[in-house]
Amino acid sequence: DKYSELETEHDKVKLAHRLVQQSMEFQTKEMLHRKRELLESRERCGSLSHDVRDAKVFIDKCQKDIKSVNALKEQVYDVELQMRQLKEQVGTSMRDTLRWKTRATKLKKELKNAHSTAVRVAGREADTSGREADTS
Repeated sequence: DKYSELETEHDKVKLAHRLVQQSMEFQTKEMLHRKRELLESRERCGSLSHDVRDAKVFIDKCQKDIKSVNALKEQVYDVELQMRQLKEQVGTSMRDTLRWKTRATKLKKELKNAHSTAVRVAGREADTSGREADTS
């Protein structure tokens, strides 16, 4: 009886030991699995952190580029404004030039006509003076 009790007790202890051992193996596997997940998670976080830094650098570059583009747009606007003003000045100058050419042509014709008239008058006076000299 005592031997049987001891054997039963021994079997119970062996069973409990096996259960504890299986439980420890399971917990060890579970711990290794969680450790692997943690390492993978850290790697992903590190990668994401690097991606975030890259994105911030890219955003900063884009913002600088936007400022440059806006500055260039302002310069283009200023140049276009200057071009419009210069076109207006050229138009005004061309109108003034045409007006002065027209006036010069008109004055030239008037001068030519006045010269022709003066030559004719001078010629008539010379003829009249010559006739008066012949008659005297």
